[in-house]
Amino acid sequence: IFSTTHNHAIRIACSNVVLDGRGKTITGAGSPASPSETGPDVYGVRVNAGGPSSDVTVKNLIVEKKFYGVIFEAVANGVIDAVNTGDNNFGIYLWDTDNNTVSNNTSNSNLSSGIVLDGDNCVNTGNTFSNNTTSSNAQFGILLWLVCPSSTLTGNTANYNGNSAIALSPGCDGSTLT
Repeated sequence: IFSTTHNHAIRIACSNVVLDGRGKTITGAGSPASPSETGPDVYGVRVNAGGPSSDVTVKNLIVEKKFYGVIFEAVANGVIDAVNTGDNNFGIYLWDTDNNTVSNNTSNSNLSSGIVLDGDNCVNTGNTFSNNTTSSNAQFGILLWLVCPSSTLTGNTANYNGNSAIALSPGCDGSTLT
C-alpha cells in the first residue's frame, strides 16, 4: 500500500508514459469535501502536463480515499485500464480529452460518481468506455456531462447508483450506448 496525504500521490506531466500499478493500492486519509490544488488527499493519479499530453496509460491500480482517484486533463489517445477506485469523491474523471479508452475498470462506492467525462468549458470527442463496473456511487455510475460528442459506451454494468446508472447530457450528440 502506498499511503499519502499529499495533494498528488502520482502526477504524470508528459506524454508517452505507461504507469502499471501491478495491483498496488494508493490510499489517502479520506476524500476531502472539496478539491484544492494544495490540500491533502486530492489526487490519486493526475495526468496533466499543463497543456496537452498524449499516449498515457494508467493500468492495474487501486486508488481509494482521494478526491479524484484517477484524473486525465487535456489527454489524447490515453488508456485507463483495470483500475479499481472506491471511497473517492470521483473514481475516474476526464476533462478536455479526446480519443481515450476507459475499460475494464471498477469504480464503486464513491462519494459522487464512478466515471465522469466533464465537458465544462471544453469539448471531449471520441472517448470510449467499455466493460466497466460502477455500483453504489452516490450520484452517477457513468456521467457524460455537457459537450462529449461521438462517445462510445458498450458492455458497462452500473447498479445501485444514486441518480442514474448511465447519464448522457445534451451535447453528447452522435454517441453510441450499447
